[in-house]
Amino acid sequence: LKRGGRMSAVILSGAFMGDDSRPADLIVAADSLNERKLEAAVRSLEPAFGREIRYAAFSTPEFRYRLTIQDRLIRDTLDFPHVVLLDKTRML
Repeated sequence: LKRGGRMSAVILSGAFMGDDSRPADLIVAADSLNERKLEAAVRSLEPAFGREIRYAAFSTPEFRYRLTIQDRLIRDTLDFPHVVLLDKTRML
């Protein structure tokens, strides 16, 4: 995932936690986000899991904004079982 930009937050949820009903399996916030490289990295993980990985990617300012306004996708992810792998935003 590092190739996708300078990561500021990485959150695992959904299928990573054994709950396929969640809207996203992976949420990424990064500076200098390169969506093509990030998508290629996520797609390379899919064969190991045997399924499509649903993910959402945001710039760091947009992610912070979505956290402050209680965005539904972010709220649905953080209100249910999840793992924060990286949090440079210090908001999680």
